[in-house]
Amino acid sequence: MHSGADICATKKNSMKRIINVAFLIAIVILASCNKDPIVTPDKSVLEVPSTYTSTNFSANTLVETSLKNQLDALTVYTQKAQTAAFKLSKDSLLYYFGNNGNPSLQSITGQYYTGKIIGTWFDEMVSSSQNTYDPANGATAATGGVFVNRFLNAKGKENNQEIDKGMYSAAFLNHIITLSYSPMTEATVDQMI
Repeated sequence: MHSGADICATKKNSMKRIINVAFLIAIVILASCNKDPIVTPDKSVLEVPSTYTSTNFSANTLVETSLKNQLDALTVYTQKAQTAAFKLSKDSLLYYFGNNGNPSLQSITGQYYTGKIIGTWFDEMVSSSQNTYDPANGATAATGGVFVNRFLNAKGKENNQEIDKGMYSAAFLNHIITLSYSPMTEATVDQMI
């Protein structure tokens, strides 16, 4: 049985790992945006490679590649509703979110966000699909629908965008945090990147 101190120490070490990986990623991003060299506190120039090379990257990231493909498939399906001719199905939405891979997007998504997706947004999307939304006609706002090429719920929000963009933190950042609890290896770094 683990004591409270052991659990706190484990969480502290995991947070240090996450911060170190986030710092490394931030440096790579900043270095790629700026042509000027980055100078470290000891006045030496930080050499950031322009590419990341790992001999086993593809093998190490099979799960992450599958998860990315699952999000792509969910996004492609929800974007079909950007035309009023297409009716979304809740069964299909649930399939793309929870049954389209092992692990599934749902299995790596935080509980709060999963509740919003399954309990609210999917239902709103299904009821808004195959409708036309016209802000000048208040009656169409009751159902939501397609306005120009944007798919809106009854409140004028794009649930498909909330899901697509929100998954980067609710699912993928959550996945990175989960990975940080395991020993940090080359494979772990590949998976985080």
